[in-house]
Amino acid sequence: MGLVEIFCALCGCPLQEVAYDPDLLPTDCTKWLNKFCVIGNTNFSHGASEHTFNISALGSIPAGNGPYVNIEDTKGIENSWRLDSGYGPWQVYESDETGSVLFPIHTACLSIVQHALCWRKHQRITTSSLTTVEDFYKVLCQQHERNMKAAQNMSPQAAVAFGLQGLEWEHGYYGARQFWGQEWESEDQWEWLCADPMKNLTLSSDILSCLLPIPRRPQSAMQETSSFSHATIESQHSHGPFLEELPTEVLDHITFFLQTSSIIRLCRCSKTLAARLPTGQKFWREQILSGRLVGYLWDLDYDQFRQFAREEDESMTNQAWDWKRLAKSLRKDHFGEANLDLSTGYTAKWQACLENMNLKHKEDFIPGSIGLINRRRIWKIVQDVKLLAR
Repeated sequence: MGLVEIFCALCGCPLQEVAYDPDLLPTDCTKWLNKFCVIGNTNFSHGASEHTFNISALGSIPAGNGPYVNIEDTKGIENSWRLDSGYGPWQVYESDETGSVLFPIHTACLSIVQHALCWRKHQRITTSSLTTVEDFYKVLCQQHERNMKAAQNMSPQAAVAFGLQGLEWEHGYYGARQFWGQEWESEDQWEWLCADPMKNLTLSSDILSCLLPIPRRPQSAMQETSSFSHATIESQHSHGPFLEELPTEVLDHITFFLQTSSIIRLCRCSKTLAARLPTGQKFWREQILSGRLVGYLWDLDYDQFRQFAREEDESMTNQAWDWKRLAKSLRKDHFGEANLDLSTGYTAKWQACLENMNLKHKEDFIPGSIGLINRRRIWKIVQDVKLLAR
């Protein structure tokens, strides 16, 4: 592979294919790295610096030094207009005369951003003002500004390469930042960083294979819980419209619009609600099948999952699948906190922290395609992003 000089603003990986041991990461699994675009406030198609947000066509890395990108227009003709003056490739990771910055991003990473924004919208997550790809671009611009301010206070040795190859984040791209250099370092056991996050042909089977059998709950215990809930409702009856007294179908309709975490908190409000809104194995199964539990599994084969669930209900008499354990594994945050100190530049401490983020061989990580591990890493980065306070 030739000289690697710039990296994706979201995943921190190169914009060209990289070579690993083919037994660990086949060549086909790194082709996604070649496909990237540029986002920013300019008109990519016509070469005019109109400051409206746009997403370019596919880009390519030109020969020579510097953080530059060639872009094809919609007709497939290379567009070589440069932002500042003259002609040449587009310059990224550097402000133009108006303060705008262009960022390269893999098309796969951009797709994950769009899926994350859509999932947040359907989950009615309103704690962030990040709702569009343009909002996401604004965050990148703010982070770039923070990079520039941090570099001003660094020693010349630390500042010389800080932010020149890509954005610097407090999370260090959860491992990818340590491999930046003139050439991406293809270190064994870290191949999952460059695995295709979108191509997961065995995704559903891999996840279903993680289900473990557990003893099925006795029917008598279920009936006892049901009797308890009705008795509790009658004893607490009053003239006011208590939530506990609503018909079951109304409660079910209410919880249909709630996030999984909100339903759990609701159940903790009273013993009655805990009894009327059981959070047993079928609850967790439905949370997975509904897509409400996690957003990064948008391409699950839900027909395969529901067929699996029907076979469980019809054929398994003494056992059931442990959906709760699977849900816990799907929701677990394996990547820790983003707490590296930007003000110091890339230091030995950063390197040591990132070296400890290798997750491939964690026993509680879902096995299967390593592309799923990389997807979860990129999804985590997107979820970390928020509009920074100026």
